[in-house]
Amino acid sequence: MRRFSFLGRFSLGLLLLAAAVLLLALGQRAGAGGLRTALTRVLTPLQQLVAQQTLPLRQPGSSGAPAPVLTQVAELQARVSSLQGEVTRLRESESQRLLLAQLLKLARANPEYRYLAAQVIGRDVSPYLQYVLVDRGRADGLLPDMPVLAADGLVGIVTEATASAAKVLLITDPTLVVNVRVQSSRVEGQLRGSGPGLLRLDFVPLQAELAAGDQLVTSGIGGKFPPNLQAGTITSVRRRDYDVFQEADVQSAINFANLELVLIITNFTPLDLAPLLATPVPAAP
Repeated sequence: MRRFSFLGRFSLGLLLLAAAVLLLALGQRAGAGGLRTALTRVLTPLQQLVAQQTLPLRQPGSSGAPAPVLTQVAELQARVSSLQGEVTRLRESESQRLLLAQLLKLARANPEYRYLAAQVIGRDVSPYLQYVLVDRGRADGLLPDMPVLAADGLVGIVTEATASAAKVLLITDPTLVVNVRVQSSRVEGQLRGSGPGLLRLDFVPLQAELAAGDQLVTSGIGGKFPPNLQAGTITSVRRRDYDVFQEADVQSAINFANLELVLIITNFTPLDLAPLLATPVPAAP
């Protein structure tokens, strides 16, 4: 005899349950003995058939579900796991695509430079040094002193390079000085790191107008960085009458802790102004 399918056995079970309820109800009523006896004769063989069809499909240690159902559940679980992995991969691809689109927009806004995209592959964990490592090096044309950008502005400068990787000193490092100007008033000053992720604007004349919200761009003074690169936004100003200069706190638009992709300007040559600024030695009398 052909075994019932799972749905067939389930339907038959419901039928037996309904019949059992009917028998129980008949048992409470007088004069229903003949009908109760007839139902019992019909249902008893059916109960035995269901038991015979169900028992062989149960496996030792299982939850009681039929073997074909357990197999189908396992297949569905594997499929769900595969789809979840695919969703994760697609989300990551979309994030990378958006980052590249932002970098492309930056490159198109400054077509006078040549750029090389690089992936951040390492970070400094010290609170005293601020740098990242990227997956491009001398084999790709990278050299020390090349400026590094992100979609939201200036990141830093290449300080060391091997054949396949490079170190980028961030503008949040206290040792890196960036000459900047206030975009609206053209007032100039020096931007440097003042702690992990923090920036400070120094050497701004006391009489100059500074206000929170002012945008800073590189000035090109000193020849170390190209001009007109976004450097940050003033968040607060400190001005004391007895000081010669005022200073301001600055917030970069870049989240340095989550930096992933950068653009390196490869055709900018920093200017060496040291010989021109050296103090001449007086001639001997």
